[in-house]
Amino acid sequence: SQLSTPKQNSIATNYQVSVSSVLKGSIQNGSSVSVLFPGGRLEFENGTTAEVIRPKYWRVPEVNNSYVFFLKEVKEREGFFELVGGPQGLFKLSSKGHIVPQGRADDLLMQKYYKRSVISFLEEISSLSRNRRRERSEK
Repeated sequence: SQLSTPKQNSIATNYQVSVSSVLKGSIQNGSSVSVLFPGGRLEFENGTTAEVIRPKYWRVPEVNNSYVFFLKEVKEREGFFELVGGPQGLFKLSSKGHIVPQGRADDLLMQKYYKRSVISFLEEISSLSRNRRRERSEK
């Protein structure tokens, strides 16, 4: 955990994420990126502590699991990324081949994608990304 911004008014935990495949963006396949998630606990030099606790619905990546991350670079911290849309930017790929969104149960993304097949989810994301690139090039 670390202070999360230049103003250092919150705490975030830095996760090192191994990238296996990039659907959009300049991150390279096979690289590792730093993803900041809100929350964590710090102990300061004077012995005091501070802790930020995430809501239960805001899950974080677990070791030896696969996820789809929707990331943006943190403006104030070059080389660090954060989820787009908070917990809505993280989708777990279950070992049974379906998607497990990481938001609240009443979240529209949760309702739309929960237990959807990984293949159809990735195809939809790729298609949306291609369409947006095509729309930008036509402007």
